[in-house]
Amino acid sequence: MRHRTIWAALAAILVLSVASPLQADSKTPFGKGKRIRLIIPFSPGGGTDVYGRVIARHLGKYIEGQPTVIVQNMPGAGGTIAFNFLHHSARPDGLTLGVSSSGTLTRQQLGYKGARYDLGKMPIISVAGFSIITYVGAHVGVTSLEELLKAKLPRPLVRADTSRESSTAMRRSVIFEAILKDISSKQVYGYPGYSDVTAAVQRGEADISGMSPPGFNATVRPLVKEGKAFVLYHSGLLDAQGNIIRDPAAAEYPTFEEEYRKIFGKSPSGIAWEAFKSLVVSGGNFEKGLFAPPGTPKATIDVLASAVGKMLQDPKYVADATRIFGAPIQTFVGADAQGILYRAMTAPPEVQSFLKKLLKG
Repeated sequence: MRHRTIWAALAAILVLSVASPLQADSKTPFGKGKRIRLIIPFSPGGGTDVYGRVIARHLGKYIEGQPTVIVQNMPGAGGTIAFNFLHHSARPDGLTLGVSSSGTLTRQQLGYKGARYDLGKMPIISVAGFSIITYVGAHVGVTSLEELLKAKLPRPLVRADTSRESSTAMRRSVIFEAILKDISSKQVYGYPGYSDVTAAVQRGEADISGMSPPGFNATVRPLVKEGKAFVLYHSGLLDAQGNIIRDPAAAEYPTFEEEYRKIFGKSPSGIAWEAFKSLVVSGGNFEKGLFAPPGTPKATIDVLASAVGKMLQDPKYVADATRIFGAPIQTFVGADAQGILYRAMTAPPEVQSFLKKLLKG
């Protein structure tokens, strides 16, 4: 009888020792006196950074103990360094999270050799969808996609991005290398973040690029208002029926499909167009994901997902997000986010083959 009592006590201790970090001690709230580190895989000023900072301002108040949420920028390799760190080095204790960009998933899908992470093994807390707004510097001398198609350019246009594997870059690559091949252009990579790309366009070093609405509103919209840049189109989002629709956060601008139809009198078609739509799903509908390291307890993820859900209903968050993004953000939480991830990770073999060839250049 005495032995049974000892084993029961040991079992109770073991249960307490492996309990979720968020609920290990009911007397001391998990977040009290602690801070959650939110890793941003790019330099400050881009869309992912802007989005992450909005989350950081509001999330902590909905987690027990109200921890401080801080942002840590970890740029490099188009975001790969940050997610490799999150997957392999960060402790699975709920105190280190990462914000994915559109290219995080694309790199894994296309087998980018530097991507040593597996999003399928990393618990997802939430995911938000954004399109990419493509713009051109005023120095090019055009104000629309139609004018660009008709322009007699003195040299190939320079398209600037962080890396070839970025879904942001690949959506433009499909457009300019496979659909609008008559526009002479070349791609330049290697910028640490899209705020750096915007600066390059301002200097005339680059001609065309694009950003999701958070970064666009922060860095490019002022240039548009001043006539120093012009929007060509935005990529849009995909609805449940597989149709391209306008992103609410970029609804003032036409989608590429709308512009193409206006110019050519028909919608785009073929494998390149199917590849573009695949990128819209994986990099648009799945634009900003909030992930935890592998092995983070489900109870911890549930608490964090619940906090995100409550945050989304906070009028102060809604006002802050609307001010910055231009419209409410379509966000999926918990199991719904997991479903989006699953759908985003599947694409027809022929589309994957096309994108891999494009990636190789």
